[in-house]
Amino acid sequence: MKLFSKARNQLVKTSGFSKYLVYAFGEIILVVTGILIALSINNWSEDKKQTKNLDNILHIFRSDIVRDTTRADYIIKYYKKQDSVGRLALSDSISKDFYKKNGDLQSIIFTGIPLAITRNGYDLLKNYSYDVEIAQDSTVVYGLALYNEINASFIDLNTKIEKDVYENTLNMKENYNFAADMYMRRENQKARDYFKSDDFKNRLALNLQLKAQGAVSLLQGFNAASKMLLEKMDKRLNN
Repeated sequence: MKLFSKARNQLVKTSGFSKYLVYAFGEIILVVTGILIALSINNWSEDKKQTKNLDNILHIFRSDIVRDTTRADYIIKYYKKQDSVGRLALSDSISKDFYKKNGDLQSIIFTGIPLAITRNGYDLLKNYSYDVEIAQDSTVVYGLALYNEINASFIDLNTKIEKDVYENTLNMKENYNFAADMYMRRENQKARDYFKSDDFKNRLALNLQLKAQGAVSLLQGFNAASKMLLEKMDKRLNN
């Protein structure tokens, strides 16, 4: 009897310990499950926050693209007008009144419009793309690649046009004395003769190559690529 009683007590103790282990294990499961749920909610919240931030940046970038393409259209129109007038000046079949009616011809080789991108959304997106998933987003990749390339091309062409304008201005300053009459729109025979000269025509042709061919072609390509980018962004933002 004593042996049976002892065994029974031992069984009760063992059973109690087993229940404790089951309870403890259950508590551990609950704690781990709670942690996993909390992490899942936190990750979901972070992903949602990240998506919202990216969408906000893309909206800013989209506005910049619209602004840049609008400016590009203006420059294209402006340089095409210069090219139209310049080509007539380069021909040998212009009327005597041409130079009087087209006073803006005189300013072509001395002026240029800087080509530039709006950097707000571009810089935000570039700084935000450190995340691997975002960096692999096709819209982000396309947008950054386009603006990286066009920015480098703008800088290169701006340098060439600025150098050309500077050299033309320096030539006028050092070798001719009718700038005041040009500025005041006064008649000056020497000025009229210069704008018919081979030196002017040569400088004009080189200047138009940089603007009407170089800048216009570059801006038209930018506008076409930007149209595709805007379609990608609209599709991305509307999903």
